[in-house]
Amino acid sequence: MQAGDANWQELVGHRVIARLGLRDTSMPGLGPHLPDPHVNAYLTGADGKRLDVTEHSFQHTADSGVVSTSADLNTFFRALAGGTLLPAEQWREMQQTVERTDDPDDVTEMPEGTYGLGLRKIPLSCGGFHYTHEGDGAGVNSRPAVSADGRRAVTVFIVTTTVPPDLAALNRATGALVDHALCDKPAKRSPMSQAY
Repeated sequence: MQAGDANWQELVGHRVIARLGLRDTSMPGLGPHLPDPHVNAYLTGADGKRLDVTEHSFQHTADSGVVSTSADLNTFFRALAGGTLLPAEQWREMQQTVERTDDPDDVTEMPEGTYGLGLRKIPLSCGGFHYTHEGDGAGVNSRPAVSADGRRAVTVFIVTTTVPPDLAALNRATGALVDHALCDKPAKRSPMSQAY
């Protein structure tokens, strides 16, 4: 399949989804419904009532038109960082990141790390860094991340009831979870978490 002969959905479907065996990843295109499995998204209206915005939580562009599960996202990011998804030269280009200065809101919400061709590079508390690229929709936020060597991956999904949520707080919380998982820190046990 040549790039000039296909649209982005065909290219992603052939070069990524089929190649990596991502069974729970799809591109609904202009279809009116999300395929299963998917999370339901709800917002709280000004009147306090809950509004189902599930079908409005995604867009139909290459940037946001793919529906996936955390397991498939982890598979994708491990293949990307592990160097098995892209030719070596393309992967090297993606790894070239720079400091973000173009969007003051973005820098406030994601204060750490650098940005490149579709990837953020964020330092880990245990040394080194991880790669990530967030996904945000109406009431739905995803934070997939992978260690630099591609060996460890984690995806955190957050469902909110407000748009926009407090992204600075959301990113601090999910950043802590990602750091905890990728640095393989032992879980802290509280008296309430003791097994009886």
